[in-house]
Amino acid sequence: MGLDQGIRRLSRENAALLDAQFAKEEGGSDYPFPYEEIEMLWEGRKENHIHAFVERVTGELKGWDYRRLEKSNFENLILALQTVIADHSMAPTVLPTSSGFFFGSTDYDEWYFSDLERELTAFQGIVDNWDDTKVYYYWCWW
Repeated sequence: MGLDQGIRRLSRENAALLDAQFAKEEGGSDYPFPYEEIEMLWEGRKENHIHAFVERVTGELKGWDYRRLEKSNFENLILALQTVIADHSMAPTVLPTSSGFFFGSTDYDEWYFSDLERELTAFQGIVDNWDDTKVYYYWCWW
């Protein structure tokens, strides 16, 4: 077990279904949802600094959650990633880790900085291929 996370892209119609599902109640709904139509743009595992960034933008996340993100959120995340990659000492203030049940290490070590490089490439690709007709979500589960 651990913090699983990702960036998902949905059509506006499917985003409305997803939003309705989460608005009804935690843990299920009567709304049919075509999960097979979710585009998975990024997958993460125990990258708790990304989770912390999303919480700062959207508020506290539950153990199974979808949160809408705007293009500006990704642009701000890219700027944070670039800043910390250029100056590792900025990590605790610009892109801090987050502790939690099954969230993994909170150390600013070689694994953390290695993740940043990979994330920068992935998130820059998302921005470079942005589709204004779609809705973007951060998804997490632990």
